[in-house]
Amino acid sequence: EGKLGNHFDAIRRSISEAISETGMEKFIDIEEDPHWLTININSGLIFAEGSASVLAASRPIIARIAVAISNINNYIRIRGYTDDSFIPNGIFRNSWDLSANRAVSVLNELEKFYSKEKQEQYGVLGIEVTF
Repeated sequence: EGKLGNHFDAIRRSISEAISETGMEKFIDIEEDPHWLTININSGLIFAEGSASVLAASRPIIARIAVAISNINNYIRIRGYTDDSFIPNGIFRNSWDLSANRAVSVLNELEKFYSKEKQEQYGVLGIEVTF
């Protein structure tokens, strides 16, 4: 009653079906814990190395996932990761900057499929990967 959040089983099923329709199951994993349902998409599927621009070929995949999650009222956090071989290129100050921009780029793609009233449900996080 008045509580945010949907049960994960229905959401997982909807997302799994959307991913299956893309034929990209081997590049996308779904993980679940008591508090989160996580969709991990191989960054090479979405971004070119050193770039935060979403590849045109990945837009239909993001669109299918966006439609699958469009009716949920759960909080959605988008995490961007950097490349393991980041080389400063004058566009991004460091690998953290790249990762944050990647998260924002995915958010911008998702925004095409949800109403502006849902903006408070979304958050972005940039994570620097160092090896």
